[in-house]
Amino acid sequence: MAQAAAVRDQVEAEVRSFLREQGLDKDLPQVHLDSVRLTELVARVERAAGAEVDFLEVDPEALDTLDGLVAQLTAALPAL
Repeated sequence: MAQAAAVRDQVEAEVRSFLREQGLDKDLPQVHLDSVRLTELVARVERAAGAEVDFLEVDPEALDTLDGLVAQLTAALPAL
């Protein structure tokens, strides 16, 4: 359970950092990512987690908020 929380925290840190670097943190908690930026974010989360995001498990309609992004990307990572 503690490991799951640590993974979620790591994903959230990566998402927040990415949004800040891209200048997309102004409207939080709302998030607006185009497909290129979403692909970049997924790759970044994968590098940080050392695992591949199973994007088939991601609900695209849930990616419009910070919490939604973090929850979906965390859930789409394999149990580590």
